[in-house]
Amino acid sequence: MRRILFLIITTLPMIALSQQSFERAVIETATGAYIVFTNDSNSMVIYLDTADIELMDTENNFFIQVDKKWTLQFFTLSFQNPNNNDLSNLDNQKSSLFQYMNYELEYIKNEIKMNIENEKVFWGPLGNKHFLLWHFDTPDLPAVQKQLYMTAICFNSFLNINVPLMNDQEYVDGVELLNRVGRNLVLHDHPIDIEEMYKKVNGS
Repeated sequence: MRRILFLIITTLPMIALSQQSFERAVIETATGAYIVFTNDSNSMVIYLDTADIELMDTENNFFIQVDKKWTLQFFTLSFQNPNNNDLSNLDNQKSSLFQYMNYELEYIKNEIKMNIENEKVFWGPLGNKHFLLWHFDTPDLPAVQKQLYMTAICFNSFLNINVPLMNDQEYVDGVELLNRVGRNLVLHDHPIDIEEMYKKVNGS
């Protein structure tokens, strides 16, 4: 229970939009793990090269501890595109991601009533996708310096990757961790059978 409470305090899940339904799994390998999201139509796979990984799934929140010191949160949110914008166009992607980020920041300030400071945002390519990297200071959380997020549009969802930067951790290391995750994201236009993937990865 203490671990769950700690996670709730130190991570800031985005709850303003409805979560997209994906089956989720972590498939460990000899050198790291595959993080898998799949539904009836599509799938996303991230390979994370790490010596130590632990799944801490608390019902609706998907937490993964990496290298015994980082807590990554992964979550997907439904993306509405009422104007049917062409999302293969990077300007449209960027505009939609900025709108989403601003919506979430306002939600944190006005609904959660949390003070946030020093908001920063960066946009650019990483691996096979363009991501929005955004972060802010959290003075209301004594143990946490910043909340770091990377967000991309994947199929009809926002894929969010979050890591809280604790007081004893370095900003550049937190950003590099997010970069490690983001550059290994692979999208598939088909579902993945998690049991079959596990057998294939582990040679069984």
